[in-house]
Amino acid sequence: MGSHRNRRRNKQANENEKESGAEFEVEFIEGIRDLEPGKNPEFFVKWKGYPTSNNTWEPLENLHNCIDLVRDFFETNFGEILYSSPSLSPPPSSSSQLMPMITQVPGSESSCDEFVDCESTDLDLAVPSIRPALPLTPALQDFEDIFNQAPGQQIRVENTIDDAAIPSGFTYSDIIEHGKDVIVPDPSFSSSCNCGPDGCDIDNPEPCLCLKEAMMENDFPGIPFEKDGRVAERASKLLWECHSNCTCGPNCLTKASQRGRQFKLKIKRMHDKGWGVILDQDEPIPPRTFVARYTGEIITVEEAEIRGQDQDKLGTTYLFDLDYNQEREAVYCIDAYRKGNESHFFNHSCDPNMSVYMLTSWATGGDTNLMTLSFWSNRTIYRGDELTFDYNGKYVQPWFRKIDEDDLGSDEEEELPKASSFGSRAKLTPCQCGAINCRKWVHL
Repeated sequence: MGSHRNRRRNKQANENEKESGAEFEVEFIEGIRDLEPGKNPEFFVKWKGYPTSNNTWEPLENLHNCIDLVRDFFETNFGEILYSSPSLSPPPSSSSQLMPMITQVPGSESSCDEFVDCESTDLDLAVPSIRPALPLTPALQDFEDIFNQAPGQQIRVENTIDDAAIPSGFTYSDIIEHGKDVIVPDPSFSSSCNCGPDGCDIDNPEPCLCLKEAMMENDFPGIPFEKDGRVAERASKLLWECHSNCTCGPNCLTKASQRGRQFKLKIKRMHDKGWGVILDQDEPIPPRTFVARYTGEIITVEEAEIRGQDQDKLGTTYLFDLDYNQEREAVYCIDAYRKGNESHFFNHSCDPNMSVYMLTSWATGGDTNLMTLSFWSNRTIYRGDELTFDYNGKYVQPWFRKIDEDDLGSDEEEELPKASSFGSRAKLTPCQCGAINCRKWVHL
């Protein structure tokens, strides 16, 4: 991989490091801007060992040692760039419009034919061989269509890496299903609030049965929601919501997780970690904003132990204990291996941009063991950022961080005390997140 000299990692970059000629390694190119004629294109750079929040826009002259990566970016995204750039003619058009921009890349002049067949001026003939993400295979197209049948914003599917299709046996589901031996409460016998259709009044919570319960469950003083529906800065990991029998209306501040998909997303094949999910819109996601519910099947912990053994053999797990602290043992788990929504494809990061919150309401009929699970942004998420959370959760024991990396090479599965939300079986798996604070392992 190439490297870039004197890059500022953030606004507080170390000037001594800069003056010493420190180099930072480019992992890959994620985007391009300023394609208009007469302008100098800039590339959106993902730096190796740094989270996507540290990505920077770099001009071509800063990427002399990264020509292969720049060329790979053009090769993979040529068609999408040509279709989407407002300064280029809409299709059908001559692919040569983009050639002057490609030839600005140092050292690429002799390799233009690798990007596009210059003898063809028909975009439909020139692009397909170098735009592997388009068109989708029939299976991936069906997969994308199923996701977009659900209410909410659009989801796209993209694979420019390999020939992998959707996970075998996976079925899209935007609801929570209940498995064997899980008692399903009757919501018609559940308590509910009688607030007005404009939503519960955060400034006058006393008359609201749900807001009072939310304050009681919060580990900190006050209501765990803001007026705009974002989670409060000081909120516990268990959030109390209104439910369908409440009269407060769909725009109630406590019902952010019940309004469907709010952001355009892309399920994308990644270079080194399978499928992942990235933000696919220009408008960023603000901090503390609801992103997705973790849908699937609620099962007993006994059933989860059986399923966990099967998933261990595949080197993965989609089992999530329905608890929210270490003092409380889970009675139920949620399994998204066979059924789930876009959250099925959220990857791990040691520096995640989402946090996990448990959700509950009076709809559980008083069963405090029944909860659902949700993901909320913990910082601003920008277009192209992968949506990630920490598989090890908030309550990772400090001593876990002291495990020697040599232990990762052992063939013997090490049984560890529970410190994760992913069930009682413990296993160390090498981490591929690339964060600067990467713990080098994931506890599954």
